[in-house]
Amino acid sequence: READFQRAEAEGILDFMLGDLRGELDAAGRLSAFAAVGEKVLTYYEKQPLTAMTDDSIGRRSSAFHLMGEVQKNLGNTEEALKYFEAAAAATEAALNRDPNNPQRIFDHAQSAYWVGSLGWDTGDIDLVEKQWLQYLEYAEYLVKLEPDQIDWKLELAYANSNMGRFSFEGLKRSDLALKYFLRAQEYHKQVSDARPEDASQKFRVANSHAWLADVHVEEWRFLEASDQRAKQIGILTEQLTFDPENKRFSSTLARSLSRIATHTFYLNGVVDHERYSEAISLAQALHVHDPANRSWQGPVLATLVDYARDASLSDDLETVKILVRKAEEFLVKVNSDRRPFRWFNYEFEGDVLLLKAAMFLQVGRPDLVHEITDKFIDDYESGDGVSIARQLALAYYYSGEAYQLSADNDVYLTDYHNAISIYENLRKLSPTESIYFMKMLQSVNRGGDAAAILDQLASNDISTELF
Repeated sequence: READFQRAEAEGILDFMLGDLRGELDAAGRLSAFAAVGEKVLTYYEKQPLTAMTDDSIGRRSSAFHLMGEVQKNLGNTEEALKYFEAAAAATEAALNRDPNNPQRIFDHAQSAYWVGSLGWDTGDIDLVEKQWLQYLEYAEYLVKLEPDQIDWKLELAYANSNMGRFSFEGLKRSDLALKYFLRAQEYHKQVSDARPEDASQKFRVANSHAWLADVHVEEWRFLEASDQRAKQIGILTEQLTFDPENKRFSSTLARSLSRIATHTFYLNGVVDHERYSEAISLAQALHVHDPANRSWQGPVLATLVDYARDASLSDDLETVKILVRKAEEFLVKVNSDRRPFRWFNYEFEGDVLLLKAAMFLQVGRPDLVHEITDKFIDDYESGDGVSIARQLALAYYYSGEAYQLSADNDVYLTDYHNAISIYENLRKLSPTESIYFMKMLQSVNRGGDAAAILDQLASNDISTELF
């Protein structure tokens, strides 16, 4: 009786964790609060041999391990996360072997395949990611084949296609393949949303599918299509926030989407979208106030300030650049007390802000101040690794060359241009802004044919002539 009571109590706590509590904490951005509560339930399950457990208990056990693995993964504890995911996989495999055509057992083991692949993604093990996420996709397709009217299985198929879309896009660098997967994911997400019109989380997933499609279009410079996808995403998020204005997940996503569409429209019409950028900054700052220590919400504030300032700089709007650079510097001092480089996705914020200052000094005719920044930046980062650092180095050389040209030091400026050109030629993809700088330097070093090819590329992709 005592054992039955302990099992019922543990499973009751777990059902609550996996249901209502998870939804509340996830929406509030505090999923890490599971760590302490979850350990108590896991202590119980770790004492129970798999052979003595029912299939339902094994399912709960694996769900618990998946949840705790997710928490540890989000906290950056890779080894702890792997321990939980491997324990979950052992449990789900045991249950599936007992009943290989049972949809619930297939579903449970599919989750293990996803999470192991997800951890492989975080650690850069691309082969592991491909193996596990393809397996997850196969399980999802089999579930829909077994029970085609089961909405939950369509949701799994949407997830699986989205994962493969991300793997194709970011891992394989195959935009064409990614587009196919993301379109399939969106189709299934919409089917689930139509079947569950009151489910706000499913609305978010549909919104997110538009974001992925936008990113694929951006990669190929299809900014009109990207703007269309972002506008659809913004429409969904805005509508949902009228029903749940305190949902931080929706707010943070809306902030980044507003910033993204502002950048897209800037490339298309050459006009800085002050309204959208300002709204994005306001949303991002409100999230930061809600949880000041959360770097996931510090990043969007800085990213929006940097994106906004870049557009303003290319438009020669010096006053706006000054204001935004000052705000970015103040925010960095405020949140970066440990003085380590603040990285968030593809942003290297300290370098981004320094180079914006260099551009600002270039605009006011102060080559000496430009060189104070670029010389130190090049000395510090010339041996650095990574695409983000390479992009910043190219920009530093470009600004340095421009400053030397401003002071009529022709020999040195050509050397800096050649250094920047060499970096740009080795990058797989350039943004329109980088391409404009690249084109100007090629013209200066008498490579008119190459410059003309870039000009044709800009024009054929409807990049505004106001920018060049």
